[in-house]
Amino acid sequence: MKSLKALKWSFSGLILLGLAACGERVTQPDNLPWQSNINAAGYTQVFQLELGKTTLKEMIESLEHFPELAVFQKKAEPLLLEAYFGKRRLGVLDARLIAELEASRAQLKQFVAENTERKPQPSGAWKYSLSEDNVKQANQLAVKYVMYIPATNYSPDIVHKHFGEPNSVQQINTQAAYWLYPGKGLILLMNTEGSEVFHYSSPQDYAALKQRLLQSMAEANE
Repeated sequence: MKSLKALKWSFSGLILLGLAACGERVTQPDNLPWQSNINAAGYTQVFQLELGKTTLKEMIESLEHFPELAVFQKKAEPLLLEAYFGKRRLGVLDARLIAELEASRAQLKQFVAENTERKPQPSGAWKYSLSEDNVKQANQLAVKYVMYIPATNYSPDIVHKHFGEPNSVQQINTQAAYWLYPGKGLILLMNTEGSEVFHYSSPQDYAALKQRLLQSMAEANE
């Protein structure tokens, strides 16, 4: 098996290959993971979404794909409502895409109580599938966070080139660290022994996301 480090290719080369394969002129592609910013209205703008404003329905229309919706419950942690879009192509790059929705506690409890299927997960969480009526409710909820898991690993050099220097770095262990880009609404998990994970957040929820991720990693290392 090849080393994961050998898979950290040049993304500039990947982009050119992707465009050439499509028979398109080599121009600057859009909808790429480093093309994120806080816009004038105060929303994180990435992948043609405005986190904190764009609804799930609007995200579905943008991606032209229906996700799998479920509420996740893990021990004493808060309930989470996620929309799993699976592997999608954004720009010329492939990645798995997961959106977390802004749902009230009452809505989450309702979705759990009216679930159509309950399944245990390897993480120890329970997964509750939504009923058809509750899916309609969820479609109107705003997208709070987006998790982007690229098909190809990123090297630190590539991240520095496209994202710039992080505002700060939170070291998790010798293999992994969180690189924080609050001006982009991004927390990036850099991992030398596995896949990188991009966590995009609405500005008002950025601090809460940071706390959740750091606490989760601290518990995992205990």
